[in-house]
Amino acid sequence: MQLSISTESILKQLYALSSLRSYLTSTPSVVDPFLSEDNREGLIPVLQEALSHVMVDIMPHLQVITPPNSIDDLIEIELNVVNLPSGTDKVMESAIVERMLQILYAPISETTSRQFAEMAQRSASTLHTIITNCAIDSTTLTVRWNGY
Repeated sequence: MQLSISTESILKQLYALSSLRSYLTSTPSVVDPFLSEDNREGLIPVLQEALSHVMVDIMPHLQVITPPNSIDDLIEIELNVVNLPSGTDKVMESAIVERMLQILYAPISETTSRQFAEMAQRSASTLHTIITNCAIDSTTLTVRWNGY
């Protein structure tokens, strides 16, 4: 089954979560100004790294992945599943965004990075459960990563 994820949707979620975090904390982070529309293309390598982490979590059911090369690309993921419930793409987006924030905050705040890592792990666990419940026998899968 094919799953398409919009990089634009991921970035909008990233900006929203970052803005909310800035609003709720009394000390602004040096990362916050970087998380804006002006730096969209600069976030692609971070998105690619975060995507790699999330794909490891669902590896047994992954067949093909086409990561984004630019901000306008869709992330195409082919999974060895029969059917996925609606909203699975949103869970995947959340896991990717949380991993991105973990990566971005790692050199600045270990505590914040760890919080985002825990959030990402919960989302990845939910995603893994959803996909496993819809899985076809995955004992003979070959994964193809369409480079970037």
